[in-house]
Amino acid sequence: MCSTTALRPYFSYSESFEPTAGTDAFGKPFSPSKGKQYETGVKYAPANRPITASVALYS
Repeated sequence: MCSTTALRPYFSYSESFEPTAGTDAFGKPFSPSKGKQYETGVKYAPANRPITASVALYS
């Protein structure tokens, strides 16, 4: 029988920033590369079995 305590919901958020080297034809520096990532899901790991499973949504 499944135990509901084996279900673990989670949420994650992260941001990234990476400078871009170089300039365009007019000498203007390129804009940095930026990003955001969201992830939410549920992990299942029963104590009496050597298995794990997860389901996630991300953008």
